[in-house]
Amino acid sequence: MTRVLPLLLTGLGCTSPQHAKIGTDSGPASGLPPPSDCPAVPVLSDEVGSADWTPAQPMPAGDIEQLRRFSGDGELIWAASAQNGLWHSEDGGRHWTESRGTPRSHNYGQMALHGTDPDTLVYSSDQGWISRDGGEHFAPFGLDWTHVESSVRGLVFVGDQLFAAQLDGQVQRSDDFGASWEAVGRVPPPLSSAPPSAGHDEKADLWLGVTDSGAILATSTGYGLYRSTDGGETFDTALSDHVLGGVFAVSGDHAVVGASRDDQTLLYTSTDGGESWAEHTTVDGILRGIWIDDNGDLMGTVADGLWIEGTGLVSLSGPGWGSFDAVVRTEAGDILVGHRLGIAGSADGGTSFASWSTDMVDRDLINVTVHPQCPGVVFSGTQCRSGLYRSMDHGQTFARPDNADMHYVMTTVVSPSAPQQIWNASDDVLWKSSDFGETWTSINPLGTGPRGVHFHGLAVHPTEPERVLAGSVGSGDYADEQAKLYASDDGGQTWAVTGDGLPDTEESFHALHFVVDDPDIVLLGTFPAGEGVTHAGGTGVGMFRSTDGAETWTEVDVNTSDVQIFAECGGQIYAATGAGVLRSGDQGVSWDVVLPAGEGTKAVACHDNTVVAIDPGWGVQRSDDGGEHWTDWTGTLRVELSEIHNQLGLQVDGHSGRVIVALPGQGLAMRSLVP
Repeated sequence: MTRVLPLLLTGLGCTSPQHAKIGTDSGPASGLPPPSDCPAVPVLSDEVGSADWTPAQPMPAGDIEQLRRFSGDGELIWAASAQNGLWHSEDGGRHWTESRGTPRSHNYGQMALHGTDPDTLVYSSDQGWISRDGGEHFAPFGLDWTHVESSVRGLVFVGDQLFAAQLDGQVQRSDDFGASWEAVGRVPPPLSSAPPSAGHDEKADLWLGVTDSGAILATSTGYGLYRSTDGGETFDTALSDHVLGGVFAVSGDHAVVGASRDDQTLLYTSTDGGESWAEHTTVDGILRGIWIDDNGDLMGTVADGLWIEGTGLVSLSGPGWGSFDAVVRTEAGDILVGHRLGIAGSADGGTSFASWSTDMVDRDLINVTVHPQCPGVVFSGTQCRSGLYRSMDHGQTFARPDNADMHYVMTTVVSPSAPQQIWNASDDVLWKSSDFGETWTSINPLGTGPRGVHFHGLAVHPTEPERVLAGSVGSGDYADEQAKLYASDDGGQTWAVTGDGLPDTEESFHALHFVVDDPDIVLLGTFPAGEGVTHAGGTGVGMFRSTDGAETWTEVDVNTSDVQIFAECGGQIYAATGAGVLRSGDQGVSWDVVLPAGEGTKAVACHDNTVVAIDPGWGVQRSDDGGEHWTDWTGTLRVELSEIHNQLGLQVDGHSGRVIVALPGQGLAMRSLVP
């Protein structure tokens, strides 16, 4: 009988992108009866899964951080999301169409629409992008993105001229829709220590606007607002304050900008094209987006709702709603609010709101976890703010747990001896659920400080559910002092650093695995970290093995530096590595390459003797004899990863006889093991 081990899945974080550890230590449905308290789920439909890859029901879309209304048609609305790209609606937000060619990135700047041409728009994901065909295709600007300081943050059209503001404060002008550029004026760059003011992007904002009188306005977070009346050649200070660069809107010669005041926002307004400014009102909470109505009244979003001038704060609630970042009013008077899971719309002036996210889907999926003992329970996580989704019907539909305020899903682990316990790593904390993922509690292994460190590795002891290991990252955003291994023996209440013999490194302690038959043997795989949110420039430092429950470690000779995931079935341990799929039959002492890498193997999963692996270089490979022989199983699946993605999700679901894969930008797909 095959024993069930912890399920380890990891994804790429929005604040700290990294590489997925996807697999199962025997695969679900190992022959053990499901626990008596497993949630009730419907019987799996025979149509779910097929002889080739079939797209799964998509998740509701999320991460809507900007909304723009086209000036020539007040029912044409554009919505922007960091990891889900751009969407547009031609009926005031009732229905949405996805721009599939949209660049997707962790970082984003301003979106801008041409004043008279509905087919021309620009968007920034560090690199600037332009579409001249209504979002069908996007091309990068001629303005090269070469380093962080050159990131495009602000964008605005002045007639057919296009202006771009870079993170270092340089303003550029193009007279040919972005094909060529001329450096013009400069404004102070936003303070790097200032909090981001529009959505969850880690960079402070530098946004642009243009008034009817022709003045170009630039807001620099933490510094102030600047004004140019000579086509951007020079900028003069118009307002000095700790402004929130993304809380900024212009309508005609009416302009508004927010400034931070502890836990409040002071709004300044101008009615003369930005020449003079006056304090307008103070809003409780930090505004994340702002809108000027046609009559001059203001609306703004805060983290948990909407502020309407003359009405005050309006709490918005819906299944999974949260992180309200953008607001717009249509020409018909409807209010649209962008949030974590899409669009909330009101047709009665803000008295009531409902989901207006029809046709919006979330393709930012980077991992998938099938509960190893409870049939039908499936988890999937996103790279950015939507976070964790849970399915109670074999992955046919998904919903987001209400209180799981996760930014992204880095690692999901099901405790094998306490199957109601689910663990998760997200941003700088760990999360724990004791009711199959219905409700969650956050845990900071570093204590009660305002911020922890970023965790990649996570494992639960196969027979002692209170024993938990977590591996941190030593560089990039949310960096630890160095990569460290944390251990808890009381279910996460207290933690201690362990791991004598592990290397001093800035990389990631990424893959953790307790061996089935002897859980005193633990395996640890390292993976690249590096600078910023992309972890550029890093490299792993190999594999390590402990025989005393993770107290002391020795290096394992595997001839590869990068290890993404371990999976164990039938006494064989598999590892997805930079060298390909490795296999060990002696509890991790020695390893053989059973499937050489193409571009670097990203995932391996197994169930009994069936092993499935994914590599962008050769697609999907399947073995039914424990890795001795392999056949191509790619089918119609496109195994493609962008520059910011280096991970995907993979699970062999023994309950249903299917393989489920999560591909960023494409979503979930399923395929039957038996045609």
